[in-house]
Amino acid sequence: MNDTSDTSVLKVKTNDCSFDNNNVRSREYDDIFFQKDGIDESKYVFFDQNNIQEKFDKLKPNSSFTIGEIGFGLGLNFLIAIKKWKKSNNVNKNTELNYIAFDKFVIDEEILRNLSLIYPDIKPEAEILIKNMQPLKSGINFINIFELNLKLIFFVGDISEQLNLAKTLLNTKIDSWFFDGFDPKKNPEMWSKKIFIDALHLSSNEASFSTYTSSGVVKKSLADLGIQFNKVKGFGKKRHMLTGIFPKKLFPNIKNNSSLRIAIIGSGLSGSITANKLAKNNNFKVTVFDSQESRASSSPNAAMYPKLALGSDTRSQFVFQSYFYAASYYSENIPEFNNEGIIFLSSNENKKDWINRFMKFNRNDIAHKISKNEIHELTGIEQDYSGLKFNIGGCLSPNKVCKHHLMHKNIEYKDSFYFESFEVNDHNKININFLNKESEDSYDYLILALGSGIKKFIPSLNILKGSLIALKNNKFKKVKIPINHSGYILPVKDGFSWIGSSHQKNVPTINQEDSDEEILNNLNSVINTDISSNEVIKRWSGDRITTPNKLPICGTYKNHNNVFLIGGLGSRGLSYAPALAEHINCMIRNKQTIFTRNIEEAISPNRFKDLS
Repeated sequence: MNDTSDTSVLKVKTNDCSFDNNNVRSREYDDIFFQKDGIDESKYVFFDQNNIQEKFDKLKPNSSFTIGEIGFGLGLNFLIAIKKWKKSNNVNKNTELNYIAFDKFVIDEEILRNLSLIYPDIKPEAEILIKNMQPLKSGINFINIFELNLKLIFFVGDISEQLNLAKTLLNTKIDSWFFDGFDPKKNPEMWSKKIFIDALHLSSNEASFSTYTSSGVVKKSLADLGIQFNKVKGFGKKRHMLTGIFPKKLFPNIKNNSSLRIAIIGSGLSGSITANKLAKNNNFKVTVFDSQESRASSSPNAAMYPKLALGSDTRSQFVFQSYFYAASYYSENIPEFNNEGIIFLSSNENKKDWINRFMKFNRNDIAHKISKNEIHELTGIEQDYSGLKFNIGGCLSPNKVCKHHLMHKNIEYKDSFYFESFEVNDHNKININFLNKESEDSYDYLILALGSGIKKFIPSLNILKGSLIALKNNKFKKVKIPINHSGYILPVKDGFSWIGSSHQKNVPTINQEDSDEEILNNLNSVINTDISSNEVIKRWSGDRITTPNKLPICGTYKNHNNVFLIGGLGSRGLSYAPALAEHINCMIRNKQTIFTRNIEEAISPNRFKDLS
């Protein structure tokens, strides 16, 4: 197995800083982040000079604003932005704030808590960020603060590389820039002419900018590029600082989709979460059609699956981004979500190798090793393996998640509709044909979340028959978090321990006897017990749709910009569905999606040669 520890997205560096006498200093650059009056200085240099509060207050309903920051540092400017955003009452107008930041280093909870000790005024905002913080990776990160309609898009790594990445991956434009790198003499790469060229490329029409420095190097870079700037009074004892406006550029006007009719075929995890996001955030009128309960999403209990890919490829980026987005989303939206983690047992060579490779990254913020004695103490289960405990994750009833998301005033649910086909008429509206009923309505958008029915459009997909069994066994009564081995053990729910799972490929119906035997053999080989099929109280089975490269399907269908396919989530429905739903939500609303363009292309339905 190749060692990917040097190139993996998991490899990051945390800011090395000291907090002395209310001054915060970077050991890396031997320079001060900010002094005791750092908040006042930040407000004056960045927020006042860019008229941020006024711009927030003047936002129209359903619009968005984007701030860019080069030199995120310890996040002070971002915390001030949260405070000013809350003051503007924009959440009630359904507006959004994107904050796009760049830095070589990441922050952690300890840094934020130390920061709030020095600056008590931003302690509530620091707590908001701590609550919503996800583990960070190199490259692009998305941290969503759902309750404020706020998204932090954080690029981690070399500034030149990350700006190039942003130009390739972002589809939003920056309205105001904060240039907040360390002293140009100590950190010249943050102030080169190329940095300003890239910022110009990423900017909206006449975007504003400000910086604390009036260095000759910076002024020359701006002047050489024809960028207007003003030398104004600096903060406190500083003589000067720079402000300015980037040149006007021409961008096409984007239609504001304020009132739309949207049809979704399928009420499983992907369909129901997408429906809820569209209805809740935009007052769109959403109709969900289904022929029956989606079998895979009718599972009584299921776990998130955090077996991260450990490389730097597109799949590694997607799995990481989707998993932690899902955990944050459920924590915010599903009250019964028990976000207490998941245990992986080193019960076979594959799991053992993966755990050993993961541990090389020293990412205790994500997961840590756990001994067999600690596993016994935590779960009450006797077994012979150590393992890895993920700090984030848990299990839910997919059936209940679907029902929860369909309960919205702007969602109409229609059962017993058997989808057949669709047509796009001359007005770019969509007409839907059902086998058993007529539909006289037309729709602006159609989302096909068909489960196994997606094979109608992509024949090369695989259908796996998956099965769970339910036991009433005192051995598992202490299990509070999912345990993954060759199969898995879920926490007791409604008096039952659900054990999974079997997989049978491309068969019309599941062989229950073979399925029970597979699940119990996996269980008994790991856990010190001897459970027979006579102890099985209940069973559940359903279809899981997988793609050849294990990446799901999500995006526009063929050349139709108003028809979407979503599916192929395999056994990772809970881990993938929220992020895929948000991707479609953003595409319909012309907003910055949580996926980069390389991920968009990798999960697009149009990657399949047999698309019909």
